[in-house]
Amino acid sequence: MSHSEDADVLRPPTPEVDAKVSELASRLHSSATRDTTAENDKDIDDRLSDDEDKLFEELEKDEFDMSGLREKRIEELKAQIAQVRDMRENEHGRLTEITDEKEVIKTSANESHCIIHFYHRDFRRCDIMNKHLEILASRHFKTRFIKVFVENVPWLVEKLQVKVLPCVICFVRGVSKDRIVGFEELGNEDGFKSATLELRLTQSGVIDKPDEPRQKLVTPFGTTVGANRGIGLEFVKQLLRKPENIVVGTYRNSSTINELNKISEDASNKDRLSLIRLDMNDEQSCKDAASEARAKIGAIDVLVVNAGANGGQSLLTEEISNVSRLFDNNVLGPLRICQAFVPLLQDRSTSDLLPKLALLSSESGSLTVSKHGRGPAYAISKAGLNMMGRKLAHELEPLGIAVGLLHPGWVQTDMGGPNAITTPEDSVRGMLQVINNLNIGNSGGFWDYEGREHPWRFLVPSPSRLSMEITLNRLPHITRRDFLISFLTALFISAFFITTTRHSEPIPAVTQPLETLRPPPPLLKMSNTERSYIMVKPDGVQRSLVGEIISRFEKRGFKIVALKLVHATKEHLEEHYADLKGKAFFPGLIKYMASGPVVAIVIEGLDAVKTGRAMLGTTNPLASGPGTIRGDYALATGRNICHGSDSVENAEKEIKLWFPEGIVQYTDDKATWIFEN
Repeated sequence: MSHSEDADVLRPPTPEVDAKVSELASRLHSSATRDTTAENDKDIDDRLSDDEDKLFEELEKDEFDMSGLREKRIEELKAQIAQVRDMRENEHGRLTEITDEKEVIKTSANESHCIIHFYHRDFRRCDIMNKHLEILASRHFKTRFIKVFVENVPWLVEKLQVKVLPCVICFVRGVSKDRIVGFEELGNEDGFKSATLELRLTQSGVIDKPDEPRQKLVTPFGTTVGANRGIGLEFVKQLLRKPENIVVGTYRNSSTINELNKISEDASNKDRLSLIRLDMNDEQSCKDAASEARAKIGAIDVLVVNAGANGGQSLLTEEISNVSRLFDNNVLGPLRICQAFVPLLQDRSTSDLLPKLALLSSESGSLTVSKHGRGPAYAISKAGLNMMGRKLAHELEPLGIAVGLLHPGWVQTDMGGPNAITTPEDSVRGMLQVINNLNIGNSGGFWDYEGREHPWRFLVPSPSRLSMEITLNRLPHITRRDFLISFLTALFISAFFITTTRHSEPIPAVTQPLETLRPPPPLLKMSNTERSYIMVKPDGVQRSLVGEIISRFEKRGFKIVALKLVHATKEHLEEHYADLKGKAFFPGLIKYMASGPVVAIVIEGLDAVKTGRAMLGTTNPLASGPGTIRGDYALATGRNICHGSDSVENAEKEIKLWFPEGIVQYTDDKATWIFEN
């Protein structure tokens, strides 16, 4: 029979047959990567052989008239089985330790994809990394996962310049492609998820991209927008386009959810859309809705709070009752929803996903952007929502929940009107992308639907840089021509006044005796021996920034009079942060500060407290200027490197607490070159 005749007889495999082969291969892979800690090698081989026999028997049952292709498929499956056996024999599917340095080098060179964790047995964060790598090793069978104790591989440590632990180095075909040092890229916190590390490793190409996990998402809507129209309805539609999403939409009035009911009744959305009544102005209603959501889906991964009311006149003529109404709808309503639903984020069942809270705000709430537009009372309420979001980000960071504030744009809804420039489809599509990119590192940020970060406040440049162009741009309510005419008129009047006063009567001399005039106040004399307490926090110690921080204070001219490395107890830290007791973030703060050693320092010098805090930067590193310690080395408020006393009185208390043995007194010879006599 000729080749063309064969082609006539043999049909290409059907999708069902290919799916069957893929399913069998997947089951074989799962069988090989099953936890084998309780089995010996003979038991494992027997189990795999039994699984192979069952797989081939099942494949032989398929009735299709293409024996040649069937044989080819079986041979391919046998090759996969051999490959799985070979990988299992080479410790694939688990995190294994290698103690011989030459064996580590050989393994990294021979494996196509290899991950090596350089660890130390006494480092707690190395233990955390090992636990996550054990989980990922079972998921990514093709990649070899190894851990090595740094003291066993001194040559490799020096060759690869491993200086900070934990250190994970990724090898692809024997070449070092990437490394993860510490937890900085993983949210810089001990409680990061395996999925976060998994995503980071996929960027190196050392493991395959994981399948997108099933996501549950609840979307409470406000009283004005509602779940039945506008942005809220569009969120439901776009989320349901992904079959892996489970959505809960809330509504206030059951008579206005006809379109939502139609979506819910669609066969493709069966068991994926639940509708729950919620009145955000009623605290009990919010609690009942959260309880109903918990009963239906158990927990949630993303909470989108889309609540808002518009309106308002000039503040001087505005009804106070209307201001109160807007504040209740735009601030207190979302707060009630958060108080009721955030526990469902904490208790989410998909533990490998980062839980997220998205608050829909408005650029009217930005002090920089909001110049005109919507009513002042609306803008004030949205500014309040923005501040609430910032505070929630700070409170929820220790719990591993990210918070984002979103400006949807001027949208064609009942609120935005027909003249708006953005469709609900484009707005929601963009906001979902922003939510997808939200993480602990950028938690508390403010973005528009196109992903551009919004400024929070009005930054005033120095007078020397405030040009005429900037001035004109900040006066949009007048034309440039009007401004120039007014400016030239002012110049003419000033010139006329100066000319006429030259010919007027001289100003009479001051008759009051000079000695009765009040003398200028004396200059405040600050002490050269003022002291402040500085502490390098666990993240600063782990990131090897202690020397840099001490160097900055010494180069500035401060004298180090006390210095020690301390692993503080929980009780000691609670006494230090006693003024924060009762805050929601207090337990997380204490846990973090007790997670590792800190470096306690006492500096002495001119205006030590005030200058020391200026050198540290603001509590939020993102608001700290370049040149400050936090501005140069930190990104998140919860990991802001260091602490500094905020007053002379508190400095004295903190020094006594951390140095009960007292400080060291000595003569600093360089002082004469720093201070005037």
